[in-house]
Amino acid sequence: PSGMSKMWQSLWRSVLAATLLLAPMAARAAADDVAVVIGNQRYAGTLPAAPMAERDAARVRDYLLQVAGVPSARLLQLHDVDRAEMARLFAVGGRVERLVKPGDSDIFGYYAGHGAPGEDGGPALLGRGGGRYPLASLLARLAELPARRVTVVLEAGFSGISHAGPVATPASPTPLPAAGTLPGH
Repeated sequence: PSGMSKMWQSLWRSVLAATLLLAPMAARAAADDVAVVIGNQRYAGTLPAAPMAERDAARVRDYLLQVAGVPSARLLQLHDVDRAEMARLFAVGGRVERLVKPGDSDIFGYYAGHGAPGEDGGPALLGRGGGRYPLASLLARLAELPARRVTVVLEAGFSGISHAGPVATPASPTPLPAAGTLPGH
């Protein structure tokens, strides 16, 4: 609607996108599915907070449990994780891989928090201490898992700038690729 503020338009688009992405999970039994929900709200030092990250992550978690039917034992919810924790979570033999049932599990990943340009110039997820976990590494690792389907939703800006100031130096726009399918999924 024309009278809607930009904030409400953005929120509406986010809700619509999440609903469309999650609809396939809700339409079938999800007993073997795996979900990873990360809300990075608080950051160390002078990095500004991402004030809605935990609230948004809690809402996605509730949807996954109550509507999509992901069992609570197969849903990993984390708050304020650093780069090393993210790397361990998705590592070979890590918590996510141990939950995947080859060919049967759908994986749904959600991250709310700051993004920033990575050391290689590509987009990265910003960890609690300021360490950057490259998005390309995350997507490549998820593509290696024997899941039936992988869906990743990022609620993060990748410019390195927030409403409260810079979250990364240097702060310059980092384009993200359009939505697509991971190889093999």
